Amino acid sequence: SVVHARCRAIGDACMNNNAGRRLFLAWSRNAAFADGRISVSSLSSAPLAGHVHCQRGVSNLRLTSNKNGGAPRPLQARPPPLASEVQRRAVTTSTVPSSAAAEAAQAARSTVSTDEAFASTRLVNAALLAENDLANNANGGGAAQFPRMGSFRFPAQSDNNEAVAVARLRALASSHRDPVVAERLGGTFAAQAVAAFNTPLHKHATLDPLISEFSIGSPEGVALMQLAEALIRLPKEASGMPSQLVRDKLATGKLDFFSHVQSDKSLLINGASLALSAVQKILHTNSSSPYTLSAAVSASGLLETSIKRGLGILGNKFTLGPNIETAVGRAVRAERARPHTSHSFDMLGEGARSADDAGRYLQTYIDAAKYIAAAPHVHQPQMSVKLSSLCPRFDELSRTTAVPQLAAAMGRLIRTGGDNLSIFIDAEEQNRLEMSLSVLEATVRAHRPKNIGIAVQAYSRRALPTLEFLEEVARANPNTDVRVRLVKGAYWDSEIKEAQVQGADAYPVWTTKRNTDVSYLACAAFLVNSRWLKNPAFATHNTRTVADVLAMTSLPDFTAAGCEFQRLHGMGESFDYSGAPVRVYAPTGTTNDLLAYLVRRMLENGANSSFLKQLADGREHLLNVDVLDPHAPSHTSADDSTPSPPHIKLWAATTGASTAVGASSSSMIPNSPRAIYKGRLAARGVDFEHPDFPALFARTPTFVPEQGAHGTDAIGGASSESIDALIHRLNTGAMSSTRMGQHTTELSQRVAVLREAADIIESEALPLAKLVMEEVGKTVVDAINEVRECVDFFRFYAQQAEKTLVERRLTTVTGEENIIAPLPRGPWLCVGPFNFPFAIVGGLSSSAFVAGNPVVIKPHQAAPKCAAALVDVLRRAGMHDDAMTVVADSTQTSSPGVNAGSDAGTRLVASGAFAGVSFVGSTATAAKINHQLAVNSLERGMPLAKLCAETGGLNVLVADSSALPEQVCDAVLASFAGAAGGESCIEGGLPHGHTVRRT
Repeated sequence: SVVHARCRAIGDACMNNNAGRRLFLAWSRNAAFADGRISVSSLSSAPLAGHVHCQRGVSNLRLTSNKNGGAPRPLQARPPPLASEVQRRAVTTSTVPSSAAAEAAQAARSTVSTDEAFASTRLVNAALLAENDLANNANGGGAAQFPRMGSFRFPAQSDNNEAVAVARLRALASSHRDPVVAERLGGTFAAQAVAAFNTPLHKHATLDPLISEFSIGSPEGVALMQLAEALIRLPKEASGMPSQLVRDKLATGKLDFFSHVQSDKSLLINGASLALSAVQKILHTNSSSPYTLSAAVSASGLLETSIKRGLGILGNKFTLGPNIETAVGRAVRAERARPHTSHSFDMLGEGARSADDAGRYLQTYIDAAKYIAAAPHVHQPQMSVKLSSLCPRFDELSRTTAVPQLAAAMGRLIRTGGDNLSIFIDAEEQNRLEMSLSVLEATVRAHRPKNIGIAVQAYSRRALPTLEFLEEVARANPNTDVRVRLVKGAYWDSEIKEAQVQGADAYPVWTTKRNTDVSYLACAAFLVNSRWLKNPAFATHNTRTVADVLAMTSLPDFTAAGCEFQRLHGMGESFDYSGAPVRVYAPTGTTNDLLAYLVRRMLENGANSSFLKQLADGREHLLNVDVLDPHAPSHTSADDSTPSPPHIKLWAATTGASTAVGASSSSMIPNSPRAIYKGRLAARGVDFEHPDFPALFARTPTFVPEQGAHGTDAIGGASSESIDALIHRLNTGAMSSTRMGQHTTELSQRVAVLREAADIIESEALPLAKLVMEEVGKTVVDAINEVRECVDFFRFYAQQAEKTLVERRLTTVTGEENIIAPLPRGPWLCVGPFNFPFAIVGGLSSSAFVAGNPVVIKPHQAAPKCAAALVDVLRRAGMHDDAMTVVADSTQTSSPGVNAGSDAGTRLVASGAFAGVSFVGSTATAAKINHQLAVNSLERGMPLAKLCAETGGLNVLVADSSALPEQVCDAVLASFAGAAGGESCIEGGLPHGHTVRRT
C-alpha cells in the first residue's frame, strides 16, 4: 500500500508527538458498518465535514471543508465498536507543535487517494485529533493521553451489549472477505480434512480418535484424566496408594466403558474400552477369595502401568520433547521433511509461587534461548514466555514492582536470543492482559529489540482494542517489529467462572463459540490490513477459518507479507493449510509439567463445537459453516452455546427472575455474571484490578458511622447505665416488635429496607471496605469480598422472607379455617465475630430484623465501627431508629485480641431479655451462652431462649502426595490468610415463630 506522500509526512509528524498517537483508535470509535461498507465520519472540532467510504476493491477518500467557514462542528458521538472503549492508564505526554497541527489540518482539508482504506482513515483522523488535542490544551484541557484499554469486567453500561458488538465485528470481517472464495476454499479444505482423518492408518494407528472418544466431555474421560493426574505425581514410596486410587476412580457403577465398544470405531478405541471394562468388573467384585483379591490387585497394577505409559505416549504426541535439546532435534527433522514448516518453542510450567520459582523458570528460559539461537538448522525459531512464571506477583495490585521486574527479565531473554530468536509473550487470563501489554511496551522502550511478539486471544471482548494498542506501540517504535499470534483462547471456562465469582457486570470473553469465531475473523481482517503489525500468525485447526482468512487476501500476498498459520504440535497434522507457511507451537517439558497443558488440549478436542470433535464424530455438514452469516446453522447440533466441561456447572436463572437476571436464550450461562442465583442478583464486585484503582482507593474516604444510638455509644463503648436502660426498654416492650395482624403489612416494608440497604452498601463498597481494613486489618481484596457478602446476605434474607414469612391456609374439613402465620419471637441478640465484623454481623442482624424482631448487636470488642456502619446503612434505607441498636464493650475493657472477654455481652445474655441469641465465634463462648440461657430458664423462670450458634472456625486442609504443589500453596494461603480463615454462610434461617433452620 502506498499512502500519499504528503499525508504520510503529516502522519509521521503527528506520531512523533504523543498527542497524535491516538490515531489508531479513531477508526473504530467513529465507524458505522452496514452492508459491507464502512462509513467513517471525521471526529473533530475543526471546521470540517467529511466522510470516508470504503468498499472491497474500491477506495476513495473525500474530505470537504466547511465552505461557510462557520463555527466548528461539534463532536459526533457514535457508539464504540466493542464493549470496552473505556480507559486504560494515564501517561503524561507532550503536545503537538502548532506548526505540525496546522499542517495536519491543512492536509486533512485536501482531497487524498489511497489503496489502503485503513491507513487513509487513520492518518486523516490523526491530523484531526491532533488539532483537537491542541484546542483542548489551549483551553486548559491538559495534556493528551494514550488510548487506554477498557475495563475487562466492568464496562460502561452502554458497552455491555454483546449482540451489538458482535454485529459490528461481523460487518468489519465481512467487508474484507470475499464470501464466494471463502465458501469454495472452505468446502475444499473440509473435504481434504475428512479424507485424511478417515484413512485406515489414521483411524486405527493414531491417538486422535481415542482422545476424542474419551474426552473430558464424557464421564469416563473425566475419571481417566483425574486418575492420570493423581498417578503421575505419586512418589515411589507410596506403594499402596496407586491401587487405592484406581479403585476409587473406576470402581463405580456410573462409568460404562463397554458402551464405547462399537463396530465402526477404531481398534484402539475398542481394545481400550474392553480392557477398561474388564478391569472395572474385577474391581466391582465383592468376593473375599484369595483369587479374586489377587486378580483385583493385578488389574490395578496393570491399569496403573498402562495409564503411566499412556501418559508417556500422550506426552510424546503433545510435546516436542522432555528438554530443549530433544525438541530442537525433532524440530529440525520435521522442518527438513516439510520445508514450509517452522517452530515456536514453549517451555511448560505453571505460574511461579516464590522468587526461587521465578528465578528457576527464568534460567530455564535463558538456557533454552541460548540453545535455540545457536542451533544452525532451525528456521526462524520463536520461543513463548509465560510472564506469570517469571514473577510470583503478576497482578495489577503489584504493577509498580512487577512490570519493571518482568521487563528486565524479558530484556535478558532478548539479549540471550539475539537476532536469531523471536520472543513471544504467551496469552494468559484476561485479568492479566493489561499487565502483559504494559510489560511488552516497557520492554520495547527499554531494550529496543529487533522484534517481539505477543499472543492475542480472540475470545476476549477486548481483542480488537488490544490489536489497536499494539499497532500504536509498533508505530511509535518503528525499529522494533511487533508481531501478533492470533489465537481463539484456552481459558473460557475459568474466565466465565471468575467473572461470576468477582460479581462482574460483564463477562470478559464472548459467551458463545460463534461470537468468538466472528471476533477472530474481525481481528484477522485488522491484521491482514495492518501496516505496522508485521508477520502476523493465525493459530487455528479449523479449515473453514483458514479459508476465511485466505479469502481476505490471496495466498501469494499472504506469503509475501510474512503471514503464517500456526497449529499445536500433535493437532491438525492431517491438514496442510493449502501450502501456506505453518508454524508448529511446540511445548517442551517433562510429563510432570504436562498435565495443565494436556487438560486444555483435551478440553479443546472434547468440546462439542470443536472442529476436531466434529471431524471425529462425522458431523461433516458443520465443517464448512459460515460464521459471518447470522442465519447459518450452529456449530453444535443443539444450540449455539460454548460447551463447558461437565464438572463446571454454569447456572442459568430460572422462572421468576426478571429480564435483568435471566439466562441468555442462546447460551447456558446467564446474561450477567451476577445472575447466578434464582431471582436475585449477586453482589457487584469492585474493579480493584483496574490500573486506576490505586488512585481511586487513595482518594476515597473511609466510611464514618454516626456515634450514639438511644443513649448507647456503639463506638466509644456502652456504660453500665446505658445497658441497664436498654434492658429496661426491652423488658417493657419499648423497642419495636411486630404484633398480631401487623406482620404481613410490615413484612413488605422490612424486605424493601433490606434491598435498599443492599443497594446502598453496593454503591459505597469501597468506603465500607476501607472501614473493615482499618478496624480489623484485612487486605483490600478480603475487605471488598466481605462487603459483597453482606450484600448477598441482605438480598438472600429479603427473598427468603417473602417466601417463608407469609400466612398459609391449611387444608381442613368443611366449615373450618386453619391459618398458619409466622410471628416474631421477640428481642434478638446478635453476637458477632472478629474475622467477619461486617458480613456475618450483617447476616445475623438482617435475618432477625426481617422477621420482625427488635435487634441488639453486640459486636466484637475490636470492631464496633463496622456494626455501627451497618445500623447507619439500614436507617438510611428506611429502618426505624428503635428497630436495631448496637452495644459495644467499654473502651477500658476492650482488647484487640480475638478471644478477649466481653462485659457487655455477659450482661446482655444474663439479662434474660432476649427471645433468642445468634452467635458466631468459639465453641467455648457458645457453651457459656448456652449455659447462661439454661440458668435463666431454670433458676429465674424465664422462657428458654433460642440459641443459633456457629462455632469452631479452624480450617483443616489435607494434602496427599498426589496433590499439585502449586494448588496446595494457593489453598494454604487462602486458608490461613484469606479472610482470616472464615467461611461464607449464606443459607441461614429466619428467627421467627416456627423453625430456625441452618443448612
